[in-house]
Amino acid sequence: MSNLSLKGAKKLEKLIREQDWIYEDAGTRWADGLILGNGNLGVIGYAPYGLEWVLNKADVFDGRPYRGRLLPHDEVMAHFHRKHLRNLAFLNQAEAPPAGSVGPLSKSAALLRLRFGNESGWAASRPHRVRQRLCLWEGELYGELDLHLSHPRLRCFVPRPHSLFCLRLENCGAVLWDHIIELARPADDDLKAPTWRTGEGLAAFQQRMPHHGASYAVAALVAPAAGPRKDDLFQRCLHPRYRVAKSSVGESRHGTHHGQILQFGNADVFVAIRTSYECRDPLAAAIREVRHAARTGFDSLERAHRRWWRAFWEKGWADFGRHREIQKYWTFSLYETGCLFGKAPMPGLYGLWHGPTDGPRSGIYASAYTHDQNVQMPAMPIFAVNHPEFVEPFADMYLHALDERRRCARRLFGRPGIYFPLEMNPLGKGLSGGAYRYSLIGGPYSGVILVWAWRYTRNRRLLRERLYPLLREIVRFHVAGMRIGTDDRYHLDWEIPPEIYTLSRDCTATLALLRPCLETVIEASRLFNCDARERQHWEDVLARYPDYPRHPNGGWWAGSDVPKDHYTQAAYLLYPFFPGECADDDRARTAARTLRQTPQHDIEMSYADTNGRWHYKRSWAWFFPTVARLRLGKRTEAWTALHECLRLFSKPNGMFTHNPVVEADPRLTESNLKRIPRACLRHADGILSPISEFHCYDAGSAATLHPDARRWVTPASEGSGAFLFAATETLLQSHDGLIRLFPAVPGGFSGQFHRLLAQGAVEVSAAMDQGRIVYCKLKARRRVVVRLLDPSGEGDRKGTVLEIPLSRNRNWTWRKGYVPTEAGIERF
Repeated sequence: MSNLSLKGAKKLEKLIREQDWIYEDAGTRWADGLILGNGNLGVIGYAPYGLEWVLNKADVFDGRPYRGRLLPHDEVMAHFHRKHLRNLAFLNQAEAPPAGSVGPLSKSAALLRLRFGNESGWAASRPHRVRQRLCLWEGELYGELDLHLSHPRLRCFVPRPHSLFCLRLENCGAVLWDHIIELARPADDDLKAPTWRTGEGLAAFQQRMPHHGASYAVAALVAPAAGPRKDDLFQRCLHPRYRVAKSSVGESRHGTHHGQILQFGNADVFVAIRTSYECRDPLAAAIREVRHAARTGFDSLERAHRRWWRAFWEKGWADFGRHREIQKYWTFSLYETGCLFGKAPMPGLYGLWHGPTDGPRSGIYASAYTHDQNVQMPAMPIFAVNHPEFVEPFADMYLHALDERRRCARRLFGRPGIYFPLEMNPLGKGLSGGAYRYSLIGGPYSGVILVWAWRYTRNRRLLRERLYPLLREIVRFHVAGMRIGTDDRYHLDWEIPPEIYTLSRDCTATLALLRPCLETVIEASRLFNCDARERQHWEDVLARYPDYPRHPNGGWWAGSDVPKDHYTQAAYLLYPFFPGECADDDRARTAARTLRQTPQHDIEMSYADTNGRWHYKRSWAWFFPTVARLRLGKRTEAWTALHECLRLFSKPNGMFTHNPVVEADPRLTESNLKRIPRACLRHADGILSPISEFHCYDAGSAATLHPDARRWVTPASEGSGAFLFAATETLLQSHDGLIRLFPAVPGGFSGQFHRLLAQGAVEVSAAMDQGRIVYCKLKARRRVVVRLLDPSGEGDRKGTVLEIPLSRNRNWTWRKGYVPTEAGIERF
């Protein structure tokens, strides 16, 4: 139940509705569409001629694993030492898959098309102008179609917890043509023809997938609604009776299998998708679901759907004041988070927002690419924005893969526990071999998300049932590979620090993220009085944990065996500071030094820009240095970086790209390459190359004058998670157990936030007016002593830390001259 007053609820609704995403002319490609989702089913709406929706489901994926033979660790290390190698390049050939092997490909479950008459030929119906409005407050997509004597209106949504898409078509009393509702299985030479079933107003198919006998089914049902208006004589003469014609099935010359439903007039359309992972007979289940939806009714489903989204927004929100662009993308990114999390398995790198890979449309590789350092980024902001419940499907996916990953750890490394390769599908199967699989950071990286879940919620049941079972297995694997060195400390075995392909012991990134996992399993073991014998060993490892490798200039370095002139990626060097949140006394100073060494070693920089400087080549490479600057208190740099993110990675439909799009004349960006520093960096094979080889281009050649480049480029969910996290950190930070209010906003900032979550299970609301904090409210979910940086921040109290004991569900409020209502600052 809402804790907002009626006035506050209305102001909040107004704030969110102001962020509605509006396309006066709908996108013509799926990459430019507007999104709907419930964490299990994702839908993208666009209008290439008529209207079209891509339907993706989290458990509709190509589950074929990597086909190459993976060598055991002992055999790999024996070859490495015998040949005195620096890298594992030989593995790329030794573990190559058999010739002709087909890797995992992207799979979209279905396409739904709404066509008005025939779309081809000299007498084809002309396309409507389509205006789209995505209402974030309601989680619904509206469409307005306009053509001579034809002005249909529609709205659609994806309700929870169903695998269901609901569409209402209205105002069809004056159309000149019948409506063709077409359900299609996207063109895919990799799949066999589906099995179809049709009936009155029904088209459904079942599709076998290329792995493990898996299959899915899609059913579309059209339910006729109200007939023509009584005064519309022309329309009544044209179609005296509104009806649904019998469905038909066909195959286009492009190999797209489709079923068509001929419809006259207003209608409700329901589409359901079910998989063999959910039920034995997906086709029967999908048909039952659409028929049940028709009986329940569009209106009833819509009311429940709107209630869910209202509760979602009331749980936590922020107002950035006059910074409207930040506000708009922050709100959309939070909306996308609500669309992305719901049910295991978690969507892959591209979220639920990918399209078919037939000829006219550019697709993406491996939508089932479920585990990587990119894929976890959408989960990072869920705690601070007060939606920690979303960690449950995140954890469940890994729990489902637990047995498979245990077998792999035993077979390949001879160790207990689990490790997660950086390319993995929802079944826990690895997607690659060769040198890349020796980046063993995957387990600790996901483990940090689980650690945060405990630190933010202090929920013992969550810790016992989901977090501890996974963290314990992650720690077991890595601790089993540590050995005591001559310095009487434990050290990690050989592995490849992320992305640099040169082997090293004591990989800094893995060490930084393993430590909080180790600390949390020790705490949980004591709390639940279990695994006492293992806990003794874990405590010994923690007491004799190795230092993070350093570069001679004082910053962190990739690994103890990585040459100091090697190329690297600054994002990974910062892991001890964030997201590892190490407790070293000089962590801030070391993080600052690491940032300063970026231009000398980081290959994620590109000078293909027009502004006289460099930019990051990928959104994740932008993310970690930006958060480091936020936590170092570099307000101006961090706030500038937020706008830089929007310049480089934002899309007009609210999403973000993986690689940048620089809207500029390539002649200007090419002239800027003269600014590249003169230096050389060492490769994994030991060869030195000019730094210009890395800095003169972006993957995908980012600079272009194409007017629609930003609209057409494929989105990736990591960018939304990164921006949402970073922008939220400007308002509230709680790392190290200290709550900081508005720590990185620009001077003169006016704005507020409501019910954001701090570590320690404390909900925080606060307001700032003209750069001065005027209000703060804390609410404890658990008994806790809150450490708060004094919000007055003036005179002798500047930097003072308040310690506030709070019982469960008790509030603490501080005011200074103003009282903010739930959605608006008012004078006290």
